[in-house]
Amino acid sequence: MTQNLVDADARERIRSELDASLLVEAGAGTGKTTVLVRRLVEIFRSGHATVDEVVVITFTEKAATELAARVREDLEKARDASVDENERGRLDDALRGLYRARIETIHAFAASLLRERPVESPVDPGLRVLDDVAASVLFGEVYDTWLEELLDEQSESLARAIRRGFETTHLRQLAEVLHDQRAALPAVLPSCDAPDVEQLLGALETAAEKLRAELGSCLKPEVDKAFAQAERLIAWVEALLTHRHGAQSPLRRGGG
Repeated sequence: MTQNLVDADARERIRSELDASLLVEAGAGTGKTTVLVRRLVEIFRSGHATVDEVVVITFTEKAATELAARVREDLEKARDASVDENERGRLDDALRGLYRARIETIHAFAASLLRERPVESPVDPGLRVLDDVAASVLFGEVYDTWLEELLDEQSESLARAIRRGFETTHLRQLAEVLHDQRAALPAVLPSCDAPDVEQLLGALETAAEKLRAELGSCLKPEVDKAFAQAERLIAWVEALLTHRHGAQSPLRRGGG
């Protein structure tokens, strides 16, 4: 039974308009991969490009493997159905050379370019793309080495942070966040004025005092979750002020 799709014209345009750059947006399971495979087959069938002139980028290794398999399957069907000798020859060439086709993840494609041009990069031509487990292990090794060097140097900044309740587990979490979001970091850190720590502490103290004054408005402190959160915030500010000003914080003295 032939199924008449409401977007049949759009699908045909994707398949056949090989000189146009197209952006295809559609939900999951609507056939985006199918029309992409048909477009690739049409490219090879028409001689518009060879397997060495096409790049297909996917997100995962699994998707790349499945896509390559579907391209091969459709190429074989197209060759068997073709009655044009030149067309069959182009499809045969595509099938024989499909193992060279750049149907891969962006990581694999980028790595292959770097291996081809190690001098211009410049990178080690023997580089490899790490999987998630290997990357996590390598990150841990680099982090541990860096932390040991930092401790050996007796960093005053780290010592000050630890005295104020900052733990090395927090430092590891911060390093992981920065590593995961490294693409968003600026290449050069912007210059800025030194922070006014006393002004910040003063603002925190004022906010904590106002928050403490509002606690009396809670009708049922034992079941009010905001009450418990407010107490924790006040305690945190008190701890900061204690580290800054001595055994007893101004907030604790002022709040009674």
